[in-house]
Amino acid sequence: MVLLFMGQFPACLCEYFDAMGQTANAQGTVTAIDDEAGTITIDHGPVEAVDWPVMTMAFEADESERMKVKVGDEVAFGFRMSDAGSEITSIEKR
Repeated sequence: MVLLFMGQFPACLCEYFDAMGQTANAQGTVTAIDDEAGTITIDHGPVEAVDWPVMTMAFEADESERMKVKVGDEVAFGFRMSDAGSEITSIEKR
């Protein structure tokens, strides 16, 4: 099953994360980079730290992180979740 989330998660998922934001690491494939929206979309594997299945989702990413990768790259990345959404904190090609 693949779920696509753009922007904020539904309230039921946001409640799972504390106010400071939960952090986790994952691996996946970059499927889109949207410089206008400031996001990287990744088709990622399961993320045990937050009990997520395989899915495709957009993560907020600053310009320096977006410049490190291109569509089709296999990546390892760290991210932070909060009520505001999801943000990549680090990303590297595998």
